[in-house]
Amino acid sequence: MGIQGLLPLFKSIMLPIHIKDLHGCSVAIDTYSWLHKGALSCSTDLCKGIPTS
Repeated sequence: MGIQGLLPLFKSIMLPIHIKDLHGCSVAIDTYSWLHKGALSCSTDLCKGIPTS
């Protein structure tokens, strides 16, 4: 999912930082893949109405 080859393209300018370094900044997080993985891994339970975490 996402733009193919995007992360390798930015690899030369990416730096690891601590989350505290973003204090006061606005950030955007693409959670679509997390939502998709969660729904896929819990699909049977969701269809049966069983609560999931």
